[in-house]
Amino acid sequence: VRQNVVRSMAADLQKLSMDFRRKQKDYLTKLKQLQDRVAQLEADIATTEEAMTDTESKLANYTSAEESARLGTLLAELRAKHETLLADWESTSEQLSEVS
Repeated sequence: VRQNVVRSMAADLQKLSMDFRRKQKDYLTKLKQLQDRVAQLEADIATTEEAMTDTESKLANYTSAEESARLGTLLAELRAKHETLLADWESTSEQLSEVS
């Protein structure tokens, strides 16, 4: 009887250990995905900021109304993309904080 109890407890322990390893793996995978997403968003934000600065500089140097209008539209699109990226970054950073 004692041996059966020990075997049963060992089987339960093995099942718990396997469940823990699976959950740990899932957690680490999600954490890595969130970290990668934050890094990508930060890179995208930096690229967008550089593009906005470049476009603002070009806009200040152009006198052609047509070119100024085109650059103004481009700048508005870049600002909108930048705002979207920042919002996504904030959301992902919050998720990362919750997981960490």
